[in-house]
Amino acid sequence: MTSVTTRPGALSLIDTRVLLVGNGTHSGRSSLPSLPSVADAVTELGRVLVSECGLDPANLRSLIDPDDPLEFGQTLRESADQAADVLLLYYMGHALISPSGELYLATHSTQDHSHGLAYDAVPYSMVKDMLSACRARSMVVILDCAVQEDAPTDIIGARAAVPGAYVLVSLSDGRNEFTTELTRLLSTGHPAAPSTITLEDVYTHLSQALPAEGQARPVRHSAGDAGSLVLATNEASQGEMPRQAPSSPYPGLSAFTAEDASFFFGREHLVARLLDKVTSVPPGELVAVVGQAGSGKSSMLRAGLIPALRARSIAHAVLVPGAQPVAELDRVLELGLPSRSVLIVDQFEELFTLTQPEAREEFLTRLTGRIADDCVVVFAVREDFSGRCAETHPAVRQSLRDNAVHVDPMSKEELRAAIVLPAADRGLRLEPGLVELLLSDLGVDDSDDASTDALPLLAHTLRLIWARRRGDVLTVEAYQEIGGFRSTLLQTADQLYDRLSEEDQRIMRAVLLQLVEFSADGTVRRRRARIDDLPTAGRVLDWMTSSRLLALSSDYAELIHDTVLGWPRLRQWITEERELLESVQELREQADRWEANDRHRGYLLVHPGFATELAGRVHLSATAHEFIKASQRESRFAQRRRVRRKLTFFVLAVLSLAAAVAIAATVTVWDRLGSEVGAAEVRLTAGTIAQQAESIRASDPRASMLLAVAAWRTSPTADAVSALLSAQGIGDSGVLLRRNGPITAMTTSGSSVAVGETSGNVTLWSPAGTKEVSAAGSVRSIAYAPDGRVLAVASDNAVQFFDLADQPVQRAALQGGAVGVAFSADGRTFATTDKSQTRIWDLTDPVTPRATATWPGAAKVSFGPDGRLFATAGNGEVVVSDAVSGQRSVTRVLRDAQDVTFGNRGLVAAGGADKSVAWLSLDESGRVAQAFTYTGHTGSVLTVAQGDDLIVSGSVDNTVQVLRMGDPPGLVRTATLLGHTGVVTAVAVTADGKVASAGTDGTVRLWDLDPRRTADHLCKAAGGDLSTEQWARYLPDVPYRSACD
Repeated sequence: MTSVTTRPGALSLIDTRVLLVGNGTHSGRSSLPSLPSVADAVTELGRVLVSECGLDPANLRSLIDPDDPLEFGQTLRESADQAADVLLLYYMGHALISPSGELYLATHSTQDHSHGLAYDAVPYSMVKDMLSACRARSMVVILDCAVQEDAPTDIIGARAAVPGAYVLVSLSDGRNEFTTELTRLLSTGHPAAPSTITLEDVYTHLSQALPAEGQARPVRHSAGDAGSLVLATNEASQGEMPRQAPSSPYPGLSAFTAEDASFFFGREHLVARLLDKVTSVPPGELVAVVGQAGSGKSSMLRAGLIPALRARSIAHAVLVPGAQPVAELDRVLELGLPSRSVLIVDQFEELFTLTQPEAREEFLTRLTGRIADDCVVVFAVREDFSGRCAETHPAVRQSLRDNAVHVDPMSKEELRAAIVLPAADRGLRLEPGLVELLLSDLGVDDSDDASTDALPLLAHTLRLIWARRRGDVLTVEAYQEIGGFRSTLLQTADQLYDRLSEEDQRIMRAVLLQLVEFSADGTVRRRRARIDDLPTAGRVLDWMTSSRLLALSSDYAELIHDTVLGWPRLRQWITEERELLESVQELREQADRWEANDRHRGYLLVHPGFATELAGRVHLSATAHEFIKASQRESRFAQRRRVRRKLTFFVLAVLSLAAAVAIAATVTVWDRLGSEVGAAEVRLTAGTIAQQAESIRASDPRASMLLAVAAWRTSPTADAVSALLSAQGIGDSGVLLRRNGPITAMTTSGSSVAVGETSGNVTLWSPAGTKEVSAAGSVRSIAYAPDGRVLAVASDNAVQFFDLADQPVQRAALQGGAVGVAFSADGRTFATTDKSQTRIWDLTDPVTPRATATWPGAAKVSFGPDGRLFATAGNGEVVVSDAVSGQRSVTRVLRDAQDVTFGNRGLVAAGGADKSVAWLSLDESGRVAQAFTYTGHTGSVLTVAQGDDLIVSGSVDNTVQVLRMGDPPGLVRTATLLGHTGVVTAVAVTADGKVASAGTDGTVRLWDLDPRRTADHLCKAAGGDLSTEQWARYLPDVPYRSACD
């Protein structure tokens, strides 16, 4: 056998990491069948990856029967963080679909094929999140999954896609033929396979071998060039020379660059004509390159003209105007341009779409003056902007008339060259009939040229065909597989959108709507925007770019081509939001004018109310936000001036009518009106301070805390109180406990708090100290008995009772585990829930608990105050049951109920994916008499609690919200508490009215809802007041107010 170090392939690279996960056994009463061959199959595959693929054993991790999602996630994160070359995740086990259609991967603790997956199976969305943060150049995911007979295999296959990764999915009855055949291929090879086996060769081989054995053809999701990664040498090769995986010779929707010149074909005659014009134009004159959007202007300049200039040793520089064209010009000039060098200005139309008139005029004056005398200026402009260009400057107008090179549609022969020759340059060939099929679908015959907007789609289609090539051949089958020519880009957009989570879909929509605008005639067009001004997109922006929907420069993002504007979803969004988008565009233009005129107050909004409302509804740039804030300040000052003028005129009028008689009455009126105006001004000032406190929370935590206190001391408005209470979440000032792992459950009793973790550790905190106990498995739910002397802990394997009294009583555990537990008000009745059943227990004898009733399964349970009624949440419904009569009342106010809690004022439920909280008023029989919902969270609501007059909710949006019943009746938010850096998994209200919250960040936070105590605490934590200089930095137009007197 050849030594490991000489084996070729991507897995032999030093920064490659491979994680093999096999899950074949399950704990407790799991309904999932065992997969006994998984462990051996994973072991053998790992051996082959080392011996045949050159993988360094130190870069391989094998995880057999991971205990729970946490162990799986931690191991995957470690591998993803270490990978820089290739990351390969290989999973064997059960693939599961939740009732809401989400994909999960089973672990050892998984109990059921559909219910309770959020607690004991790995959410595939977590896998996607971890891979999105991986810096590896190539990512590969292979799933060899067993599925239930009635499983929606089409949904599983679609959900498995990971943006930016090459994914292979095999769905079977659990016999692992996929892994067995893959191991055989890598180990012994196959005569029909190429001499070196790539990922795409694996897919091709298994797509033929598995159906021959009666198994389903694997599903593939290809991304980028990962399919060409070489895995191993084909031991059964017939002697073909090992090939090298070529890079793509087609740029897709991106423009060619100068480095792509070797496979830039079809524009040779046009490049020659442009070069002739550039080298012969008289000094002082400009050369214009004009063409429709997508005609290839940028490609011709960069991959055509620039290499031609280099061949003649002619110096050159390139700039794109952007929003600050003068600064871009200065940057280029600082590099130095010799006489008769060439200055290329690409995307000249940005002078009209991004640049203010004054900056455009300065730029053109300099460009057409001395610069044009010393250099040859070549600018490329979209044809629909040529008329506006001609009106800007005589030199530009002359170049459009006398020195213009028009980028016309390519002829059939030019198209043929653009298709065939780049492939040949990379040692590839096209299957007979493919070129003719492409040209036919383009609508090109011997007498026609292709439309200009078809060219980027052709390049995009060719890139997709190349990614699916068979060996060195670009095939007709690959073209047909991607759906043909015109659907490729829109299919790519659909596929990306469908694979995203609901939250990421919202981000994708927001980003795309930021990248469109309207021309004067109402036509929708692309907009180039600064990346910093887009919604916080992160991984979504990366996925959109890798999917060829966006083009990114160092600072800007834009739709890669006008074709994206035709995506049906985007067209629908634009139609739905057109009025809002037009308002945002007008606000953006007003802000840009203010910025361009040194932020002069004369350009501020007179009535900023609507702009303030917009800022609360959509994402705006930093400049726009500063523009609105400045307009608000100016509006408040103007309002004060107007009120004082009216008061002055009123008093003067009164005095003039009855100077002597009405002096006392006038003074009274003045005092009353002045008091009203003063109170209004104080409320406005408090709102301004509170808003500023929130805006600097991350950048200057100490100042944020003190400004929040100052806002509340100025006037205790709702916004000021919310800012004050939320300031407790800054830093560690409100952290009660900090654990090493995610907290899954929490309960309170008096001033005591108990929390449970996935590790099975349970921590009990009280003012007297902290103690720990161990559960029988990963903690699912915990509850104190009403007297606080007993703590019930539900884990995967058992429900344990910990007696906390000075003289503890021996208590028997309930075997089998549970996901929800609750005590009745008298402590003698107890409830447990799991996916299959809810059971009621009599705990009168602690040594022998007795089951008294069985009800349908659920996720969470809570007893009413009288112990007769109890409520459960799960399976998309909230059910109130009468333990005496057996009557059940089902309500579906929430489609995805996750938690439920009884209180003195009724029933409160968490709405899960509905992102809502529901308050339910019950009649005597337990039926819902009245219901109110609150939808202020931006993520799924997982947990709720209630006190005497408040309701608390926790969400995957990392926030805790405090609600009260308003007048008229309805749930009203009184505060949003910020501080958790992970999902909030549990909330509770303590006996003294404080709020406790816990989350996956491992912290328990305690929130005091008393503003006065909170203000004193924050001042103490800050160690002193703000100085006048610090105040003026953030609120220069607001008089100084002490926060901590």
